[in-house]
Amino acid sequence: MAKEVLVLLAAHNGMRWIEAQVESIRAQQSCDVSILASDDASTDGTDEYLRSAPGVKLLPERGPYGSAGRNFFHLLSRAEFSGHDFVAFADQDDLWHPWKLARAIECLEREGCEGYSANVTAFWEDGRETLIDKAQPQRELDFLFEGPGPGCTFVLSTRLATEIQDVVRSHPRVASDISLHDWFAYAWARSHGFAWFIDEKPVARYRQHGANQLGVNVGSQAAKSRVRQVRSGWYRRQVESIAKTCGADSQALVSRVLRRTWPGRLSLAMHARKFRRRSRDALFLGFISLIGWF
Repeated sequence: MAKEVLVLLAAHNGMRWIEAQVESIRAQQSCDVSILASDDASTDGTDEYLRSAPGVKLLPERGPYGSAGRNFFHLLSRAEFSGHDFVAFADQDDLWHPWKLARAIECLEREGCEGYSANVTAFWEDGRETLIDKAQPQRELDFLFEGPGPGCTFVLSTRLATEIQDVVRSHPRVASDISLHDWFAYAWARSHGFAWFIDEKPVARYRQHGANQLGVNVGSQAAKSRVRQVRSGWYRRQVESIAKTCGADSQALVSRVLRRTWPGRLSLAMHARKFRRRSRDALFLGFISLIGWF
């Protein structure tokens, strides 16, 4: 019997790309797909398209939400998961391989996990492509400092999705304090005993363009953008909010490394490998901690 998958699709002025994305979702093999969409005050016809698109149910509220993260949190709070086996996230501008969901389900069932994410192939309009590799071995506390790959690859068991939904509904500040719904979903899962699988196989084409809210971390401009996020305090605020909401801030090590003191900064540098999967990212985390940027 085919598995039932509810796809949560967040949209904002995506008319240039959304029809192709919806078609790639509807073309998924070996599962039955329903699409629940939320439009964030689009002015380019996206809302009208979603109202009439086959296989799409559009939430009546139109925001404005102001960010993709808040739009997804709205979807999570309003969705009805009963009757579905899995819940997936979808951006408005990517292209899914037709076997994407079937592979995710197979991996979840084979590995005994309830959360899934995967690598993607980023592509640009000028023909460039690159693999976005997030499939490094998970670390003890990596979920506090990074996500497990693009949210457009996420597939959650209904049990995990329902637990996250309960948190979003009962803690309204989650949507205002935490910018990235996908990072939070991963953090909640890992911090509450849900096993997560990160797939090394790229399962989608991840479109890059000028309207991306958060594009790939490739090149000097992307590096500068990440440094600005760190130096502005945004990154630390996200880590602190996620740790607090997930209850991880009560752990002795987490409490120690988040102290705004020299011993706290030194402790974070010394234990950076517990917080980032990739060696170079752990080195960078240790560096920004020691020099006081974090």
